[in-house]
Amino acid sequence: MARRARRNPTIARTRARRVGVQRKTVYQALDAACSYFEGNLKRAPKALLEALDRRGLTEEVRAAWRLGLAPTGWQTLHERLSAAGMPPMSRSPRASSNAKNRGGSTTASATG
Repeated sequence: MARRARRNPTIARTRARRVGVQRKTVYQALDAACSYFEGNLKRAPKALLEALDRRGLTEEVRAAWRLGLAPTGWQTLHERLSAAGMPPMSRSPRASSNAKNRGGSTTASATG
């Protein structure tokens, strides 16, 4: 396939376009996840924010480094990204093959 792409510029352009779209989608998902975690930290209990301030992690530092707070469980981020219209990343061929190689499933179970 790689040889054909080198000889046929149309195949190479199509592949590059597809990779570009996939990369953009991944960056959008990562940005949405960061925003979600940042929002969680901003709404964290006052005692937690004060403890971070005492350790030098001021609001400005937290914003510059995009620090956030992850709630318990992975479902909350998944639900947030799904609500934002992000496609499931686990359906990519690479993620599917990795899950199969570990003996896992490529789909989420209903029982968790």
